[in-house]
Amino acid sequence: MKSKFTGSKIFKYYLLLIAFFFLIEACKTDTIPLTSDESYFETIIFKAMDIQGNYGPKVTFLYLDSVQLNDPRSSPFLAFKILCYKTSTYINFNHLDSAKASVDKMLPLLNSLAPADKIPDHYAKAYFSLSDVNFHLKNYLEAYKWLYLGKKIGTNILSNCTISEYNYRMGMILFKQENYLSAAHFFNDSYKQSADCGNNFEAIYRQQELINNTGLSYYKANHLDAALLYYHSALHFLKVNALKYKQQQKFFEVAEGVILGNLGQVYEKKGDYKKAIEYLEKSILINDSNTLESKDADLQRIHLAEIELKTKDYEKLKANLENLKLKLDTNSNSLLLVNYYRIASGYEAAKGNNAYAYELLKKNNHLNNKLLDSDKALTSTNINEQLKFIESQESNSSLLKSNELKTIYLVTTGIIITMGICLFGLIYFSWKLSKKNLETLKLLNDKINQQREELQKKSIEKDKILRIVAHDLRNPIGGIFSLSKIMQQDDLNFEEKETIGLIENASKDALELINELLEFTEDVKDNPSLEKLNIHLLLTQVTSLLKFKINEKKQHLILKLETDNDTYILGSREKFSRVLSNLIVNASKFSHADKVIQVSLNIVDGNKALIKIKDEGIGIPSDKADSIFESFSSFNRKGTDEEKSYGMGLSICKQIVESHNGKIWFESSENGTTFFVQLPLV
Repeated sequence: MKSKFTGSKIFKYYLLLIAFFFLIEACKTDTIPLTSDESYFETIIFKAMDIQGNYGPKVTFLYLDSVQLNDPRSSPFLAFKILCYKTSTYINFNHLDSAKASVDKMLPLLNSLAPADKIPDHYAKAYFSLSDVNFHLKNYLEAYKWLYLGKKIGTNILSNCTISEYNYRMGMILFKQENYLSAAHFFNDSYKQSADCGNNFEAIYRQQELINNTGLSYYKANHLDAALLYYHSALHFLKVNALKYKQQQKFFEVAEGVILGNLGQVYEKKGDYKKAIEYLEKSILINDSNTLESKDADLQRIHLAEIELKTKDYEKLKANLENLKLKLDTNSNSLLLVNYYRIASGYEAAKGNNAYAYELLKKNNHLNNKLLDSDKALTSTNINEQLKFIESQESNSSLLKSNELKTIYLVTTGIIITMGICLFGLIYFSWKLSKKNLETLKLLNDKINQQREELQKKSIEKDKILRIVAHDLRNPIGGIFSLSKIMQQDDLNFEEKETIGLIENASKDALELINELLEFTEDVKDNPSLEKLNIHLLLTQVTSLLKFKINEKKQHLILKLETDNDTYILGSREKFSRVLSNLIVNASKFSHADKVIQVSLNIVDGNKALIKIKDEGIGIPSDKADSIFESFSSFNRKGTDEEKSYGMGLSICKQIVESHNGKIWFESSENGTTFFVQLPLV
């Protein structure tokens, strides 16, 4: 797997600086005037900023820990603002225990001052801070709950500044979940609303960040012209406002360096390497020696190295990689390291050092998989669905309370109307009979539920055992496969090489069978991470990844897209990628060398996406057509290069497609086979 360095990772480090100013403005309110001189608060903020810029986070923590909330110069509301600022600072340097200790003091402090309807902005911002802490602790459902409550607490009376904070957080979450166009809209709305946050340095700095974030979201959505427009707007905004705040010039320079680096990435993607190098070098020059954003300079070096690799400027690339290696030796950074391995592997391969290049690529894959696993809990949770679920729970709770009151009134009225011995006796008898029937029904229902649960447990246990066995076998067999590959590089005679080749092929076949078993035992109908997918972009990514495998068999993979870039379906990115990969790999498996495999995308009936995977292979016999989509199909013939097939891949594809309201079918002849996948557009 090739790890591609993304703007979202730079985004993470960029926020470390920005968040200093965010919670300052986040903790202001227009509802109740502050009673103490704010110069004390400003003194704390600017001193903390100066310490962080000159000495780093550790000394900043020592200073913040020394700040007293009960200082005579501080009112309770200023104490609240200090707690907000300390919480934000601790979060952004991953000092989460201290952040939680600070945020836990907020609501008790506010409860002692006034109820929520009197100071809704204060309570909303306390809830937002609780959301931030839980988000960084990866308690995502808890974080979404506090975010929802923060907005709901004063839906019609919150200031635009507070609503701006809500939209900012929504933009951040959607960006990290790769829903970039929606993130761009939230950031843009947040920027417009932030005009009500004042005209001080913190508010101005916050606004340039929102403009830059909007551009970054469009860049990730591959809307490059829109990204350029917002990045240049952010630079102009900085230029206009930097003159007003000369004492904070260092922070404006840092922001300029980050935006210049973002511009370089856009031109890199456009293929204008000359401009890309110009902007990236300017960005590195600004932030390389700046303790506030030196990490950004290192990340921009990765983009510069990538251009040098593409343009085969190996002399500069070598010097750049040596510089990055020195950075890694002094300050371990997983993001920097995974991209260093990838580019260094490409450099070594270009120099002919294939063995070393392969070792670096393995390190890249291992570390990249770890990074992807760490983000899986976030990307698998849809923020919009979660907020709707929380809202529905709130509505259901209110409805239940209302229904309980209605039931009490009806029962009371019924007792009054039906008062009388005879009538009461009849009601009592009917009630007893009804109760008995309900108990009988309950027993039957419990028995049915028990039987269903037992069947489910047995099915789950069966799949679990199969997964455990397959998973436990994968590592030792993978080790055998890797060892056989390494042993083939030794000086062996023909008979030894032939024997090791048999071991390699057998272990490779076993790994393929294990992987298919693991896929088959996964519940493909379970879609926990449904999202709006750009099918145009997804096809481009999948075919790009598979071209190397297709080329190994000396075949040709052609992608033909007859739609615009904004073609969307609703589904799971991982599962649809699996469907496309399985169909393309199957086309390659049953085609000879020098044949063409064509993948195309069309719109049919105005509201459906039709994907075709066409090969020039050996075709599917007509007597086997009815059983090809069955689980463990008996039709599992070998490929044209003796590749093995286990009869599970197409069954998995069919289940995934149908679980997303789609259809899959094929047409075959002796001249080749075409598979069709039809999916509804959104």
